[in-house]
Amino acid sequence: MTTGTISIVTGRSEFEFMTSVVPVLETTPRGIVALGTAFFVSERGVLVTARHVVDGRLDDDVAAGDHLGQSDHGLFILVPSDVTSEGQRHRASLVVTQVALEPQLSDVAILVVDMDQFPVATRQHLKPWTLAHFRPIPGESSWAAGYAGMVVGETVASGPSAGDIEWHQALHCEEGPIEEVLPGGRDPVMAPHPCFSVSTNTAPGMSGGPVFTSRGIGGVVSLGMSQSEELPPYSVAALISSGYHLGVDLVLDGGRRTYLITDLIRMGEIGAVGPATAMVVNDGRLEVVWF
Repeated sequence: MTTGTISIVTGRSEFEFMTSVVPVLETTPRGIVALGTAFFVSERGVLVTARHVVDGRLDDDVAAGDHLGQSDHGLFILVPSDVTSEGQRHRASLVVTQVALEPQLSDVAILVVDMDQFPVATRQHLKPWTLAHFRPIPGESSWAAGYAGMVVGETVASGPSAGDIEWHQALHCEEGPIEEVLPGGRDPVMAPHPCFSVSTNTAPGMSGGPVFTSRGIGGVVSLGMSQSEELPPYSVAALISSGYHLGVDLVLDGGRRTYLITDLIRMGEIGAVGPATAMVVNDGRLEVVWF
């Protein structure tokens, strides 16, 4: 499936799509490591990804299980540096300043980036996504997007995009019908978090990318379980509403404080459509309930 197909589905140009669905990377002593995918949900620099993409990449003094921690500043995303084809190949890096997650109950995580770094030339093309917390319907079509097989080149040393990172991977998309909706998790080990299963293949690197249903983004790529031709296509998407209780520090009209994602949705800072949802914990596992 091509980005052109999913652009038809979402009504966005390929450039707009690649400005709002972005790769997540980390700088390590061994060099730059590609981790997964994230997507913007607010012009304030708030993104959604999968918890397992960024788990374990907080400062050492942040205890496991904390909902909110500062990034170690080795974590960053890439956005197109300008509107030319060269700008898509040479991408600007935005440092991740916060990570919000809950390791045991959800595979959804929230990132915050420094929007002062966002290239002026492409800022007008950033269109954050509206979330859909409708209950997915078995049999309906879904589309997953992410950066599979990411390859990072050298830092560009000259030219109009000096300081950008050379990028060698287009967005990868997969289509497939929804199989099951599992609001309390699929199983205790592989996918204990609220999720739904899809008959499609998703590859490493796509983790954290958006999963579109007929009514909008309902999940994030969580797990691909059919990496062999002998197995039928099968992937798991974490229900996006399972991360609504996470919080981030933002400076809004009332000053800097921690806002839950539900707060930001209520305030209109993050767009969302669909019926109300709530989260309950049963036997130590999170369950999403629709009203």
